[in-house]
Amino acid sequence: MWRDIVFCVIIIIVIVVLDFFIQDYIKNSAEEMTSKLDNLKQEVSDKEEDKINEVDTKEVRETWEERYKILASVIEHDELEKVEKNLTGIYSALEGKELSDAISELDESMFILRHIKDKYSFKIENVF
Repeated sequence: MWRDIVFCVIIIIVIVVLDFFIQDYIKNSAEEMTSKLDNLKQEVSDKEEDKINEVDTKEVRETWEERYKILASVIEHDELEKVEKNLTGIYSALEGKELSDAISELDESMFILRHIKDKYSFKIENVF
């Protein structure tokens, strides 16, 4: 009887600890991507069409692909698909030299990433 109770308590503790690690990873991933997208937005806003740095878009793409692998196992795929769709729109708009569309997609991507961070953080409003 006591052994079963101890075993259940240990499992609950493990689940809670893992949840905190997952929340931290989601928060860090969202903040890193938001930061990179904000930097890209600044660059797009400040520069002319011909001078957009391909390195920055490649860095954003590589960071997203790296983070996506783990995020896909813990986050709803709908949220990740929205970010993926917007990132594709950003790359397409930048290739087509449509800077206003790129800025709009950047803003929407950053909004969704902030939403993901808030949605998966441990807050009373998220529990109930």
